[in-house]
Amino acid sequence: MVQFTNAVAGTGVENWVAGSDMLAFSRGNKGFYAMGNVNGQFSTGMPDGEYCDIISECQQMITISGGQGNFKPHSSDEPVVAICVGCGKSEAPTTTKPTTPTTRTTTKPGPGPTTSTTTTPKTTTEAQTTAPGTCCETVILSSTGGIAENYPELLGKYTQIGEDNDRPIFKHQTILTTMHLHYTIDNHFKWEGWMITSTNNQTFGYISNKAQLLPNRSQLVGWSSSLVTRGG
Repeated sequence: MVQFTNAVAGTGVENWVAGSDMLAFSRGNKGFYAMGNVNGQFSTGMPDGEYCDIISECQQMITISGGQGNFKPHSSDEPVVAICVGCGKSEAPTTTKPTTPTTRTTTKPGPGPTTSTTTTPKTTTEAQTTAPGTCCETVILSSTGGIAENYPELLGKYTQIGEDNDRPIFKHQTILTTMHLHYTIDNHFKWEGWMITSTNNQTFGYISNKAQLLPNRSQLVGWSSSLVTRGG
């Protein structure tokens, strides 16, 4: 996803479509990302042309006409499709759309503490359970703000793989990345809460939430995508 991240840098999330088992969105007119049970036409806002599906390493090409394209994952083992302007062996767009230049600074910290703070757009996190009031074999993580903009690789379906600290551990697996959603207890910094990390035993990660229970649709706030050094 490095190509995708570089190609869409500085663009916003648009054409958002989400369901119980799928997620799709565009990044300005530079890229489009879809995952899950996807098989149909989507509005991308991208210039017309033929684009490489970077998830399949260009084994699949997606044609955009009038900003629309038909999307279906190349492999059911990796239900993700991603295209972006200039990625893979994509052809040059046949049309362009005028854009208004903007200047912005974006900070994307990786795992680990940092002493700087970052202001991010409002993020919506949605956990969906298999039955109302129960939790959970699977969780769907989605965002319409800073998480989608800076950490799209975190979004999607998380499947329960075990338990730790009397709470479930969830795993999100693609050919490009592996992430874990788990409850962390950090006695040294006197902090505990839900966190997404690369492995299920890390105490610093990409995003976190201090809720005791796994946040659901009625708890849409509290996630942070900027880790700061935690004091006692």
